[in-house]
Amino acid sequence: MEKRAANIKITWEGPEFIFSPKGSNWYWGIALAALAIIGIFVWQQLYFSAGIALLCAAVLFITAKQEPRMIEYQLDENGLTFHEKTHNFEQFKSFWLTEQDMHTTLYLEKTKKLSMPLSIFIERINPAPIREFLLKHLPEKENGTDTINESLSKYL
Repeated sequence: MEKRAANIKITWEGPEFIFSPKGSNWYWGIALAALAIIGIFVWQQLYFSAGIALLCAAVLFITAKQEPRMIEYQLDENGLTFHEKTHNFEQFKSFWLTEQDMHTTLYLEKTKKLSMPLSIFIERINPAPIREFLLKHLPEKENGTDTINESLSKYL
């Protein structure tokens, strides 16, 4: 984490998603569910849908083993920068932090309607300076919780 006196700049690295290793029961469960769905589609003579279900199951199996890349984040007076793109504070309505297990998640609620909040994982650093910095630019949403995407991703 780097801070400067006049121009405060906070940098950190975080995973693009939280990886949870899958056991053999998980793979068997997905395989059985996929076979049941494919069987129903074939029985109903919906062969295209059966093919799509098979493709979805294959993608799920392949991505289940994929570990996250580390992303470098930078927070400064210009906004939040990652993937070489700066997102200024006017793009966000509010923020909140949640803590689970060994990581903290920063959520930035976008001003666009029907947009999912941006979720950023913070590991190995104290999130307090990030919160203090964001409070100067955005209101903090009280009682913010994990989004449904984050809740589902723990199981998938």
